[in-house]
Amino acid sequence: MGGPLAPLSAADTMPAEGRGCEITCRIARGVLGEIPWRKAPEMTVDAIGSFWGKARPDSEAGPRWHPLAWHMLDVAASAQAILKVRPGPRRVMTQLVGLQEADAIRLAVLIAALHDIGKFAAPFQQKAIGPEWPFARPRDAQLGASQHDRDGLALWRHCLSRELANRIWPGAERALDRLIGASVGHHGRAVDTSHCNAAETFRPEGMAAAQTYAAALVDLLLPAPIDAPPRDEQDLGAATFWFAGFVTIADWAGSTQAYFRYAPPDIPIESYWRTTQDKATTAVRALGLAPARPSELKPSSAADYTALIPELAA
Repeated sequence: MGGPLAPLSAADTMPAEGRGCEITCRIARGVLGEIPWRKAPEMTVDAIGSFWGKARPDSEAGPRWHPLAWHMLDVAASAQAILKVRPGPRRVMTQLVGLQEADAIRLAVLIAALHDIGKFAAPFQQKAIGPEWPFARPRDAQLGASQHDRDGLALWRHCLSRELANRIWPGAERALDRLIGASVGHHGRAVDTSHCNAAETFRPEGMAAAQTYAAALVDLLLPAPIDAPPRDEQDLGAATFWFAGFVTIADWAGSTQAYFRYAPPDIPIESYWRTTQDKATTAVRALGLAPARPSELKPSSAADYTALIPELAA
């Protein structure tokens, strides 16, 4: 997937609720030395590619798993393709977030990409193990069940928002929190992070990979921050209900293996993004998500009608 990325950055001071996350980030960089958790390797894009997003191939041919990084881009591309061909959702998104259409689309595509950021967490990653797995992730019963929607929102609130909010939409932290909550909550239920410790759930390697990849998504999908004031809370509340449903549809389209085949991780991110956009264009039309095209009308004669309805000839 490419070469090494720049070291992760983190604030030197932060509220108490975020210190556990910051400690984990420092562990991931090898700053604190040996601890009970295994130390994460130096983060590279290849390390990001070792995190799976889908692992139920519909064919014995090809890869056995689909990188999480690619699945997130598949869904982003599907969201973009839907907005491109359907003026209704495009208009709704623009009105709900109070932005110019181009900015509303860019924001929607990025937030849709982040829908499964919680799958970098250890409980989700340990769900798929076996002799055919290309990397070892020992099962830890203490981690509990995977709740990647909850884990994704917890990660945003305790780490990613501090690093990325101003790179996405300066001054709109509350708006982004609502939209991220809707995106990760695309499985149809509200997300509660009150009992989630992101530092423990993601572990050093998952935390480092999630931070690195989220920053890469911002660079790729929204390189220039949005320059506009956020909408008020009431409008944002309406936006979250609609946006959660929109991401659900994009996730369904982006998970359809007939159009998004499992791919190996060793592809440059820009190349994969170009390729999956083409796939999404095809998928959205084939799955019936694009408006129907009117049939071409052909000239008719009276004989055509009388052949269909003999009574007319009487």
